[in-house]
Amino acid sequence: MNDHELSGQSILPHRDPFLFLDRVVSHDSKGSVGVVTFGAARDFFRGHFPGYPVVPGVILLEAMCQSAAAGVLIGQREGQYAATSDILLFAGADKVRFRRPVRPDEVLETHAKVLRVGHGIGRFHVDGYVAGELAAEADIFCVARKEGV
Repeated sequence: MNDHELSGQSILPHRDPFLFLDRVVSHDSKGSVGVVTFGAARDFFRGHFPGYPVVPGVILLEAMCQSAAAGVLIGQREGQYAATSDILLFAGADKVRFRRPVRPDEVLETHAKVLRVGHGIGRFHVDGYVAGELAAEADIFCVARKEGV
């Protein structure tokens, strides 16, 4: 894998408050590794189990999807994939499992494995780890779109 870091903001069209991917630390045509820090100041912690704040599962899933999409967008820039899209839209998920809660200030390391990329569709298996412990996993599907289309 290429081991140069790129910020999530330099890759994805998402912006605060819905950009979760901090950076991609490595990537190649087989997958990517991303880092997401869920700082305690995130607004969703105020209402998601006050007294025992955890990252909502849908937010974990979105962060994992952002990580997978970022790997593909980097691959398009570097010629690993045909440049067919400006954005990848989350289209679905299978086999989603949450193995442990992710708490404020914990860092999620995402490992996105490319299962298929082509013809405007991306399919990935993504594992999310906190301190080396599996926190979440899913098979994720994305569809390619040009911005404004």
